[in-house]
Amino acid sequence: MVRALVALLCLQACALAAPRAATQWPRRVRGRIINGTDASVADFPWMLSMEAAGQQWCGASVVSGSWALTAAHCVSAPYLTLRAGSSTWGSGGVVRDVSHTVIHEHFDYYAMTYDFAVLHVGHYVYRFKLQFLYAAGRYNSSTVSEPFPLGPNVQPVGLPPDGYEPPAGLPVTATGWGATEEVWYPDVLQRVDVQVLDRSVCQEHLGSIHTVTASMLCAGHEGHGACHGDSGSPLVHNGTQLGTVSWGQPACDGPAAVYGNVASVSSWIRNTTGA
Repeated sequence: MVRALVALLCLQACALAAPRAATQWPRRVRGRIINGTDASVADFPWMLSMEAAGQQWCGASVVSGSWALTAAHCVSAPYLTLRAGSSTWGSGGVVRDVSHTVIHEHFDYYAMTYDFAVLHVGHYVYRFKLQFLYAAGRYNSSTVSEPFPLGPNVQPVGLPPDGYEPPAGLPVTATGWGATEEVWYPDVLQRVDVQVLDRSVCQEHLGSIHTVTASMLCAGHEGHGACHGDSGSPLVHNGTQLGTVSWGQPACDGPAAVYGNVASVSSWIRNTTGA
């Protein structure tokens, strides 16, 4: 209980801190999956809800039985868990602790390059060690791997070949639990269909914020897109993850947004996770 309260206070402090202009999309800043629709996890079985101290935080995707992929800027919160196999955050499916994280070595928070992290799942084991026969003692903890139970609603997402460059116009779908204009956090998973755009489009609209590099993927559609709260969530085409929600305009009203370019780190994901 104390641990959860401390974590919640940390989340509130982090969330209310003023972000740099139009950097990554932080939690608890008003935004939405724009013009999205309800979705079922049965259609997106790789989708994970990342929760911090029991609160919806970011999205992630299953890449193997024991590993998930998300955005590096999502993993700073304490006490992360991943919920798989549920279309609603906070209930249903199965929950796994994040036993440890691996952030891409070239991740740069200020430039938002290589915004990737992989998460290993497990559960905590607490051991009680007596110091004296009648003393209170103390707890030591360790983690034990506990894979996702793969099935119809929990499946790894496909990874693109190294260096694959999706063509402009390719249809892609983003999913997540980012806030909508109607409610602060939608209970039900949302989806929005957009298309891959040439990086020059994001550079034109967002280049004054960050340089759009090869570790980034540009996607969008006028009036549609991902936004605050969708960070780390997957952008997919036919079951292959091409992007992770990363950053964009604070108001989420532009025609384009930036995703992590998964093909730029496919080898790193496979080598780190064994996927």
